[in-house]
Amino acid sequence: MPTDKIKVRVTKIRELASDFVNEKLNEEYLPLIDKVIERLTKSQPSPLLRGKEKIWAAGILHLLGHTNYLYDPSSEPHITFEDLNAYFGTSASSVSNKAATMKHLFKIDRRFSFDFMTDTRKTNHPIFDTEQMDGFTVPMAVIPEAYQQIVKEALAERDKQSE
Repeated sequence: MPTDKIKVRVTKIRELASDFVNEKLNEEYLPLIDKVIERLTKSQPSPLLRGKEKIWAAGILHLLGHTNYLYDPSSEPHITFEDLNAYFGTSASSVSNKAATMKHLFKIDRRFSFDFMTDTRKTNHPIFDTEQMDGFTVPMAVIPEAYQQIVKEALAERDKQSE
């Protein structure tokens, strides 16, 4: 059970990160912030007990931003790492160090850490548009559109029968 000290810090970090999300990003990031904070509080001793709250908030957002290609100008929403640090008044090295700590602690891989991806990112991820057919993983994009609906109906029927 988290102590009063960690509860206060968690509340402040969540508030800082959520304010940034509400101002600059979209609501898809809010549950991801909670997920990261929850995992950090389960680590014993919690790393959240050390360091400034604003650096933790920026570090969490940097971790999630990197995982979700937030810094890619073609993505929506989009910010720069400099924008993130300017908002929080943090240094790039401090924020990068916190994000690296979390990345290592949670074994996050940008390509396959689905727990830390927004729903939009997952939807656009190639692995989420695949189906198992006859023991093979097949990207739906390679199936002609005329047959995609047939495949989806057959798979839905198969899933229904297995219930």
